[in-house]
Amino acid sequence: DRLFLAHDVLADEDAAVRRIADLLTPNVYVTIDVDGLDPALIPATGTPEPPGLSWSFVTRLLAAVAERSRIVGFDVVELCPRIGQHASDVAAARLVQLTMALALRARAAASA
Repeated sequence: DRLFLAHDVLADEDAAVRRIADLLTPNVYVTIDVDGLDPALIPATGTPEPPGLSWSFVTRLLAAVAERSRIVGFDVVELCPRIGQHASDVAAARLVQLTMALALRARAAASA
């Protein structure tokens, strides 16, 4: 099954990471929609969705994706910056940084 409901993911994040990783193709494009994260982490979105995915789940999932597949591209979408509130901007930037680092580390390991 390729549909993952939030309540199922939140109930067992480790199982969700494994199930998603098992469905990956050799090359993947990753889209991170920050609306799906817990609004306590990134409140500056167009459509916050409580309770949302945890930071640990998203980062573990990204690591599993990079380990299993080659990330050929990615984007981070739905950030809606708010004047004077920078925590969401920083969190989104950290997701970009982490995804780039994981993708490059996996490529370096594959070429070694």
